[in-house]
Amino acid sequence: MNKQMNGLLYYLVTDIRHSMKIFWAILLSILVVSVTFAYFLLGFEDGKMAFGFPFATYFFCIITGFVTVKESIPFAIKMGATRKNIYIAIAIFS
Repeated sequence: MNKQMNGLLYYLVTDIRHSMKIFWAILLSILVVSVTFAYFLLGFEDGKMAFGFPFATYFFCIITGFVTVKESIPFAIKMGATRKNIYIAIAIFS
């Protein structure tokens, strides 16, 4: 059971790593560009700028959850994982 949990967690982490790198690279590059434009375009005394990550992260989590349910769980079942181990591994991963 322990090796199966380790295998499931390793599969989940390696499956999401590339998407996570791309997501944060795009989000942080947009932040840098926005801060740069705000610095040059807004006045120093009365200018304000706000930037938030919540909606982007919510959408990423929704898409990630959908992909996990649609692809990762059937693959884990095909490889012989039990439901209990799958649920525990996804809970730890999340």
